[in-house]
Amino acid sequence: MNGRREFFKWGLGGAAVAAAGAGLITYRSYPINAWQRAVVETWQPVNSNLASGEARLMELVRLACLAANSHNTQPWKFRLAANSLTIIPDFSRRTPIVDPDDHHLFASLGCAVENIVQSAPELGLVPSVEQPADLHDGITVRLESSTIGPSPLARMIHLRQCTRANFDAKPVPIDDLKALETVAAGGKTNLTLLASPEDIGRFGKLIADATMSQMQDSAFVAELKDWIRFSYGQALDTRDGLFSLCSGNPALPGPVGRVLLGFVATPASESQRYEKQVKATSGIAIFSSAEDNPQHWFEAGRSYQRFALEATRLGLKHSFVNQPVEVPAFHADLLKVAGRAEGRADLVVRFGYGPEMPRSLRRPVGAVIV
Repeated sequence: MNGRREFFKWGLGGAAVAAAGAGLITYRSYPINAWQRAVVETWQPVNSNLASGEARLMELVRLACLAANSHNTQPWKFRLAANSLTIIPDFSRRTPIVDPDDHHLFASLGCAVENIVQSAPELGLVPSVEQPADLHDGITVRLESSTIGPSPLARMIHLRQCTRANFDAKPVPIDDLKALETVAAGGKTNLTLLASPEDIGRFGKLIADATMSQMQDSAFVAELKDWIRFSYGQALDTRDGLFSLCSGNPALPGPVGRVLLGFVATPASESQRYEKQVKATSGIAIFSSAEDNPQHWFEAGRSYQRFALEATRLGLKHSFVNQPVEVPAFHADLLKVAGRAEGRADLVVRFGYGPEMPRSLRRPVGAVIV
């Protein structure tokens, strides 16, 4: 899904060179400092010193928006009331090619709600999630005043990130693996951990095959390009999407990046890159559900978010490798790896020890409140 660093090491054709040159001529500057300031402002820790009800609700919305979400589309809106807030799916930000049934969208809502649940006690509030029969109407979190103490996972919300880098394959201690399993448990989601080099190696082939299939789909590639932000300016203007810098690639003028991506991120190169990344990792986490519906997808998102926050607390990095989830032809194979006879595998995560990477942005709180 992401290109490589070697953008300028490839022998490009005349059309590509011409387009790249035109893009460089019209590109004026990289607002690096403005982007850096925006990152610092976005990823602030929870502010537990807020007294008013409205200020606390706004802080919960801000923290919810720091949750993981597919393509960083941020597919949510929030409605505030006196003692509650409701998260509503924003279908204008859906990705119909990679996520035709809105599976990832509802899982993203689960991630956001879990951030609210974890951070509410930091603000002196007890959360209670009301999950309606039809999630299209939104999910309400009721909030009551309390003297409950802080949540360790809430302190990780501003530190969690999906790290699209190579990891160290150093084994994760057994106690840490158990801690990940424990925190992810609950609700309707099952977690399968692959931690042996043999299991991880076999899984790498499944990832490689699914990536090859996905990257051969021109509609998928076109949709992906629409959500990639190649320059600092694009990242700042939209405050969403996949900023190329966050995956270890250079920031480039948008026209240049769009042209070069097609030459760099080929089906073969991406397949090989993902297989290599998976094999050189400490473990694979597969989240699966007994039933295939929005209620279970939402719960899978909540389970993953707890897993991600606990992984962050343990000093682990992680990122999604969801290709077998996103290509229907691989659903049965993925479910088999997860050890499930039926249902659906929802999310796949690789985890291990790795570097800190640049962070993505989020839209302002005011932009998501209705």
